Amino acid sequence: MAKEIIPYRLVVTYNDEGSVKSSILQYRIREDGKMDERKFYTMSVNNGIEPAKLQSISAASISHVEKGEKII
Repeated sequence: MAKEIIPYRLVVTYNDEGSVKSSILQYRIREDGKMDERKFYTMSVNNGIEPAKLQSISAASISHVEKGEKII
């Protein structure tokens, strides 16, 4: 029986000062080539991701959005 995690969404919550508060991964499971498109699973990934890496990704994302919104 082969299982595979199919990531859907990584949700990160921040404290008021901008530091990472928590993070969860929403995902689906494909088992033996079949996946129930109606089911999503959620698991905390706080201990699996370094906060500094999330901060770096967030900073790059914000910078990208600022350019798109023409915010200088």
